[in-house]
Amino acid sequence: MKKIFPVHYVLGLAGVALIRNWLAGGDAAQACADELLRVTNAYSADAALRFELDIPDMAAESGYELWADTYDDLHNPLIAIEQPAIERLLDGIAPGDALDAACGTGRYTRCLLGRGHQVSAVDASSKMLEKARAAMPGADFQVGQLEALPYQNASFDLVMCGLALTHLPRLSPAISEISRVLKPGGVAILSDHHPVAGFLGGSAIFQDAGGRYRNVASYVHNVSEYVAAFREAGLRVRECLEPVLSEDAFARGPLYPISPEAYRKGAAGMPMALIWSLKREA
Repeated sequence: MKKIFPVHYVLGLAGVALIRNWLAGGDAAQACADELLRVTNAYSADAALRFELDIPDMAAESGYELWADTYDDLHNPLIAIEQPAIERLLDGIAPGDALDAACGTGRYTRCLLGRGHQVSAVDASSKMLEKARAAMPGADFQVGQLEALPYQNASFDLVMCGLALTHLPRLSPAISEISRVLKPGGVAILSDHHPVAGFLGGSAIFQDAGGRYRNVASYVHNVSEYVAAFREAGLRVRECLEPVLSEDAFARGPLYPISPEAYRKGAAGMPMALIWSLKREA
């Protein structure tokens, strides 16, 4: 099993801070270089910083089965910046028949019900669905895959899919299914990991109920891949949002105290979520 050294992420982020500021020159760039050197020296001198973790990679279905018990308990900086943007988009959509695809424990099922929609919800994880069903008996929950949604053609006015596409090696099959179940003129709202965050080491790492760290395997999808999948599926882009990290979003993380400056100058302002509002062509 591979060994992960969490401090390596902080070292890398301090390097990103220097790259982002090197053209500023002078004291600004030098401060970032000094912080990178400080963290490097601390890593070499302080054995406590060289702690390692076993973080096995897991497939999405089995990973979320384990994550279900703790998914709603811990602060997630990605959700902290993604969900407010999604809710603003949902506020502009009239109630209708809605699908929460890859619903997880139902955070968007709850949003849709609260806005008056008739909600169906689907997820590959039965344990995630147990949590959602217990909390929201007003929705119809089913087990199913994004690439083979268990619904008839043109069933929904709105399809919501939050932070799930990153776990698919290819976007096109799921995007095609989302378009298939949308009514002509219907709206899809999709969110995902931003490719910038993916290329800089972002992933779906979590602690299970026993305290063990695990990683749900994720894939980086470039913006061009989304656009090609949308075009192929007959979906027109209405809006694209790229929420960025604020210091408040990541300051509660366990690695932040190692180098707040690396987070402030390396992570703050970096796009972490990618959100699409789409319309199915008639």
